[in-house]
Amino acid sequence: MHTHLTQQNRIELSLLTRLGASQRTVAAVLGVSPSTVCRELARNRRLSGMYNPNSARVSARTRRAAANALRIKLLLYPKLARLVERKLVRNDSPEQIAGWFKERGAKLRVTIQAIYDWIYLHARHLLKHLHCRKG
Repeated sequence: MHTHLTQQNRIELSLLTRLGASQRTVAAVLGVSPSTVCRELARNRRLSGMYNPNSARVSARTRRAAANALRIKLLLYPKLARLVERKLVRNDSPEQIAGWFKERGAKLRVTIQAIYDWIYLHARHLLKHLHCRKG
């Protein structure tokens, strides 16, 4: 199962590495994979070589936000948004729309979740076209 490091994990990681513990030992103490520790240290060490849990937390949040922003293709590509909107108005479901992109082998695809996120956050006027309106 994939989990992200908590701030407490990062503090423990910092203390253990300062005490000279190996990455495998740190991983065993934290209950994560050694590769998780290796990646965390590689991504978040300062130029001095020291690991700071506070700056690591900020960096991780920044990376996470940037990754989530990529999911909102419908904001980045207005043509794509218009196409999805047309299909929703025709009463196609987000599942059907995402499947249509996949069937056509389109270079630019959109996931079901991205369509729902876009509707609920940015195109609320399209809510009435959803087959199931739970929220």
